[in-house]
Amino acid sequence: MPKFIPAAMTNFKMIIENNYAFVDKTRFLKIYEESGTAVSMFLRPRRFGKTMFTEFLRYYYDIALREDADRLFKDRYIASHPTPLKNSYYVIKFDFSGVGSDGSADDILEGFRDQVIYGIADFLLRYPEFIRSEIRQKVSDGNLNELNNAIIGYYSDKNVFSSAARLIDHFINSLRPLSSAKLMVIIDEYDGFANLLNREPDTVKDRAGIEGQISVFYQVLRSCNQARLIDRIYVTGVLPVTINISISGFVSEQLSSDPRFNELAGFTDDEVMDLLKQTVDFEKCPFSPEVLRDEMKRRYDGYRCADNAAKTVYNAARCQDFIDELISNDYREIPSFKMFADGDIDYRRICEFLMLMDEEARKKLIMDLNDRQPVRSNIGMTVRLSAERESLSYIEGSVILYHLGFLTIMSDEEKKSIPFCDPHGEYLTIANEYFRNLFTLFQLNRSPAALRAIETIKDLGMMAVSNDISKLSHMFYRASEGFTQTDVSREGENQIALT
Repeated sequence: MPKFIPAAMTNFKMIIENNYAFVDKTRFLKIYEESGTAVSMFLRPRRFGKTMFTEFLRYYYDIALREDADRLFKDRYIASHPTPLKNSYYVIKFDFSGVGSDGSADDILEGFRDQVIYGIADFLLRYPEFIRSEIRQKVSDGNLNELNNAIIGYYSDKNVFSSAARLIDHFINSLRPLSSAKLMVIIDEYDGFANLLNREPDTVKDRAGIEGQISVFYQVLRSCNQARLIDRIYVTGVLPVTINISISGFVSEQLSSDPRFNELAGFTDDEVMDLLKQTVDFEKCPFSPEVLRDEMKRRYDGYRCADNAAKTVYNAARCQDFIDELISNDYREIPSFKMFADGDIDYRRICEFLMLMDEEARKKLIMDLNDRQPVRSNIGMTVRLSAERESLSYIEGSVILYHLGFLTIMSDEEKKSIPFCDPHGEYLTIANEYFRNLFTLFQLNRSPAALRAIETIKDLGMMAVSNDISKLSHMFYRASEGFTQTDVSREGENQIALT
């Protein structure tokens, strides 16, 4: 029986126990442990699988989850290649993905602090020996709901714990006399509260204040690591972007650009084939695994985190959506490649971040991408915006688009085929047809007359049914007429070609 698609699911235990498809990435646990990094950061676009790996870390290393780990990792790579540190840590995990970014500074800081409290409560329910006596006194024996509420209530007292930094400092130091094992801290979506799109001067000032307070939280963690109260810290996120400051000094190792971790997030060719065989009923499906894989490869493959990475990876979420639509349509046809994706979150984000760029920089970037020219970049830089400096340069814009998953690093082999390309330089290009499609749509929407002409006949298949090409001819005429109205003739020429 085919397994279910785990679309948007990040609960490792639920996936394994409820017959969901699972792509085995547990080999990276061994690579991570052998790297020996004390404080590491892994940046990848949204929905590429970052959170799932934090789940692996939690189950594999937490002492209290040993029995779950033995069962959940059974028959996986790591089960036959165990490491010395398996289930040897006290693990505490903080998930900041739920911290809102649209409220006031106080709202965001409150949300951040709440997530710290929830992480502490989750830890203490697994390790009740660390629960303070004043909390225990308020709870009936064996009542977990009461215990959870009492823990949250205790650490929510702002008179005692006025900030997330003071809270985490107190908590970690309280473990010192009782701790017989090392502590591991996992932070998921460290940049969950970041919002570059709201750049009103007062808001930017508030955001800078927020980052200032949150940076103290990370400084406490770093100090605890240096004092050997915390052995390892693992951080995930999307953007290396701030308004005022950066936590880059907090991180000792960037796993994001390490070729060994290139395939940690996203799917390889072999993993896509494995996913297809787990989920698709090929007795019903008229398309072979190779045909489906090749179609997904054209649309969603092409990502690499280092120019010397051995393989590229697919957008994991898009692959799962593709298979889910194939199954939902009872295998009647290969899911269509939708051009007009105005409601798509990726399209909205590409529009928002392109519009953050200086106009001339944006035009040059889009022209280079249209002409399939390499985009010179520096993905290791930290990008900052402020009330005084509201727009991104050419390189800064390309860095943002890379971390959002719209662009990818060009390989050494690709650079060799391009005249005047510095073999030692870092260049970006569009990863696949899906994102080339979104760049095209961005341009079309800037030429309303041309877009209206194209939208009058979205379903080109109807021309085949009626055997009438005159509508296509009319569409190109109207589109060309619309594009010639652009203020830059070269841009109009590119858009006609794109149409």
